[in-house]
Amino acid sequence: MSILRKELDQYLDFRRKRGFALDQAAGMLDSFVRFLEQQGCEIISSELCARWNAKHPASHNTMQQRAIAIRGFARWLRNFDLRHEVPPPYRGGLGKNRPKPHIYTDGEIAALLEQSAKIQSPRGLRRVTYPVLWALLHVTGLRIGEALAIDLGYIDFQAGTIRIAPQKGAYERLVPLDATTVDALRVYVRRRNRLLGRIPTCLFADEHGVRLTYPAVSTTFAEVSKAIGLRPAGAKMGAGPRIHDLRHTFAVNTLKRWYAEGKDVKQHILTLVDVLGHTTLRDTYWYLEAVPELLHLASRRLESYLAEGQPS
Repeated sequence: MSILRKELDQYLDFRRKRGFALDQAAGMLDSFVRFLEQQGCEIISSELCARWNAKHPASHNTMQQRAIAIRGFARWLRNFDLRHEVPPPYRGGLGKNRPKPHIYTDGEIAALLEQSAKIQSPRGLRRVTYPVLWALLHVTGLRIGEALAIDLGYIDFQAGTIRIAPQKGAYERLVPLDATTVDALRVYVRRRNRLLGRIPTCLFADEHGVRLTYPAVSTTFAEVSKAIGLRPAGAKMGAGPRIHDLRHTFAVNTLKRWYAEGKDVKQHILTLVDVLGHTTLRDTYWYLEAVPELLHLASRRLESYLAEGQPS
């Protein structure tokens, strides 16, 4: 094992102990370190990073995530060896290449939960866990990494909140839960503990009582999605709606509800920014541009406002 490989393992262990899931970043960094090993290099440089990216072209969004992952690793390495160089941020695309979100219908969500409740496993835990995981993402807008990082101690069942550890540059925050979600989590935890015969510290555990991983969850989501027709059958994972689209659906449904209730979205938008853990208003306003129905509702609101303001 190379020195850089050992340092990567130490870095990932250090970050994960502080609540960061890093499943996607770990895969990117593993590929990058493998490239450096093949080049016989153990010091990160901007040139090597550019050569690796050139060898593995990807979307603007993926390139940005790569840069974030490598810059974080390089900054950590510089604490021990100043020869490491922190590559510059990725500036390509200017965020315009974000994939169009899939907004799940109520029927698609119902089918997703129903099919997940049929998943077979030795202890029967998967059919208990996955419907709750998808539902929690749908009603809170959590990122999948944030949900998988939740420990039981993060949940205040009395106050109806979940403490979310900082990830993806976001700050630590409290996410509110309605009474039905709190009740569903209570039931899930009791059933999970009974099936496992013990009480794991994490909220979402596998058949061995170990925290669920993103690769396992992603594979399960693909299998369920293909079973209900959300993704084409045949391909290993299939293209189509993603787990992250549950987060998009929550955001869009929240904005639609505010419009339907006649609320001033501009006054309430900061609430959604906090719940989603966005660091800028731009990230939240993106939904108004990306989803035609929201753009239409916003236009209608503006037309109504202008009409009301016209002198009689």
